[in-house]
Amino acid sequence: MRSHSHFLPYLLVFLLSAGGVTANESLPDLRAKAERGDPAARYAYAQRVFERGEGKKADREDAFPWLEAAAKQGHVPSLELAATMRLIDESDHADFARGLELVRQAESAAPASARLKALRG
Repeated sequence: MRSHSHFLPYLLVFLLSAGGVTANESLPDLRAKAERGDPAARYAYAQRVFERGEGKKADREDAFPWLEAAAKQGHVPSLELAATMRLIDESDHADFARGLELVRQAESAAPASARLKALRG
């Protein structure tokens, strides 16, 4: 049986990032908000879909378009997670050049205070 340990880095990003939606919102409610274009809801919906299936390929495939849509809107947690998936994923989403581009976008989109805090360790 294949280990899913290579999913741990971006699963941790999912778990540690707050999306701006409440934790008790139902999956259908999140999807409705995501369909209306709310980037935090798109991120949270992708997170729930991904977690529901413990990172299996089908769940990544369902979650990734929502994550990418939120990243295109400049949602920093989505940019970070999409970058991580592009850099280390073993699926069709692996794309090193796109991953680096997303890292740069996340760095420039993050508030200066967050970047300074990260530099201080």
